[in-house]
Amino acid sequence: MAIKLNMTGLTNFKLNSMPNQMTHWVHPQVIGSLISLLGNAGAQRVRLLESAPIGTKPLEDFMLAAGWQPKDFTSAAKNVEFENTNFLGGGKTYARFMVPAAALCTQVST
Repeated sequence: MAIKLNMTGLTNFKLNSMPNQMTHWVHPQVIGSLISLLGNAGAQRVRLLESAPIGTKPLEDFMLAAGWQPKDFTSAAKNVEFENTNFLGGGKTYARFMVPAAALCTQVST
């Protein structure tokens, strides 16, 4: 299971350093709750994904700079992983899934 976080931008651009619930960022308690629910539902692995800003390699470092505690997520379920999608991470390659052009178009009849 993969969860794309919404930690868009640098930590100091988080809407004038307002609390998480008042910004465009997802609240970390929402992520923690989702991880817990997925773990209870039987998820074998939960991977948190974000393209942290350039210069930040481990996603956990960016989370700490933002005031989030990665240990809160790892304690919510077994096998929680972090991946900064600006870097390859633990894999050897990324896979690209091509979506047929027809799948991108939706016609609406009126």
